[in-house]
Amino acid sequence: MNKIINLFSLVLFAVFSLLAIGSIYDLGFSVYEINDIPYIKQIVYGISLLIFLLGLIRIKRRLEGRKDIKNYQNFNFSTPLSKAGVGNASLFLGIEIVFGLGLILILIKINEWDEQNLILPLFIIMSILVAENILYLIYFHRHTNRFKIGIGPQFIAYFDREMHIYYFKGLTRIEVYQNMVNFRYKNDLNIFLNLNIIPTDKQADFFEKLEDTLSDKGVFFDDSYHQFIASLKT
Repeated sequence: MNKIINLFSLVLFAVFSLLAIGSIYDLGFSVYEINDIPYIKQIVYGISLLIFLLGLIRIKRRLEGRKDIKNYQNFNFSTPLSKAGVGNASLFLGIEIVFGLGLILILIKINEWDEQNLILPLFIIMSILVAENILYLIYFHRHTNRFKIGIGPQFIAYFDREMHIYYFKGLTRIEVYQNMVNFRYKNDLNIFLNLNIIPTDKQADFFEKLEDTLSDKGVFFDDSYHQFIASLKT
């Protein structure tokens, strides 16, 4: 979900840049001037609002995911995320923060020429979203034990920057390739789980419980899976 939100956000940033910067610097294409677009200020403000709404969706999903993974009581097995899993999530959060700070600096520079206050709403919005990201990163590192991966009766779930769920319904085959678990579903759907998420000393227990949970669901375990399990026991 984060990828979809980021993609839409980038598209909106591109459109915002074209309209706002084009209006501030009086740019145009051929015989068309961006300032000639009717209601340009309202359009730019509307795009800023959409970016804010996407940010709120991300924040809402984080709060809900953190609450769900903390309160779910039916895990047959659970363990905090590995250090590698925490590191990967922190890296992506850091990239988002750096991108946001870079955009804020650009907006500050452009604002010097902005007589219509086109930039101000997005500047405020980005400041709020970046601050939330920084606070979340701090919380993430202070309470890593609250971020875990677990096996329930119907799915595997873990939460870092967002909730990840791997349902057992429709699952037909499990394979292990290049440190990734491939969950193969009907209609050739494949969803991958990075093994780095699971602490190394907990992987044997994790997969033992996974096999027990799936024992009556008709899921085929590939040879690559059995070879990986054998490697855990050596």
